[in-house]
Amino acid sequence: MSTRVLRRSSLSCMIAFLGALQSGCSSDPIPDPEVILSGALRAIGGVETLAGVDLIDAVATGSGPGGEFETHVTSASDGRVRFQQTTPSGHLTAGIDSVGGWQLEGDSVRALAASIRTFIRGHELHLLALAPKTRLTAPVFTGETTFRGSEAFAIGFKDDLGGDVVLYYARNDTLPIGLQLEDHLNPGSPAVIVVFGHWQPQEGLRLFRDAAFLQGDERFTYRYTSVQVNPADGALLDRPVH
Repeated sequence: MSTRVLRRSSLSCMIAFLGALQSGCSSDPIPDPEVILSGALRAIGGVETLAGVDLIDAVATGSGPGGEFETHVTSASDGRVRFQQTTPSGHLTAGIDSVGGWQLEGDSVRALAASIRTFIRGHELHLLALAPKTRLTAPVFTGETTFRGSEAFAIGFKDDLGGDVVLYYARNDTLPIGLQLEDHLNPGSPAVIVVFGHWQPQEGLRLFRDAAFLQGDERFTYRYTSVQVNPADGALLDRPVH
């Protein structure tokens, strides 16, 4: 699946819908979620620019209750991903390719647990912002709300395990501002809230450079030291061979 996930024909609907909201008119009937998603494409860089995005490679330094860590996520629009994270308690290298999920454990490669698969998907933040339908299913407009103090539109999705995911888009320009995820690693725990921040222009796009994962009283901050669009190294997604 490519980043060509939204129809150009919905742009006129989006313009009419946003115009009605800004003028204070009723938003009946409930809009197609594609309207909001098309608006997000425009806010990030436009349909044509995003259609050329096949791969995003992001490296972040972070800090949380357990100390400092580093996360490296390489995401392809066709569904592949490679995830590496080093924390004070250990290191995880895992990924998803056309064969399935995999995890490097010592000198061997084993199948990836479904809960870790959703954990990895939840860290593909840039691709979730740019092309959520390459990672999530069943989009539905769930209404207008407030997200971290900002007026927002909410679009609900389903993750790989059927869990609820909500993406939030700023009401004034439909820029993605964050999301809410289920924590499948710890059933029954509070939902994870992710906030995007510090947007910067890059290669015709707008990409965020900060993110915060909030769960209960815990906060994990991510500062992206490198975000590459379509990096030349095609081996970034390769499954280890042992």
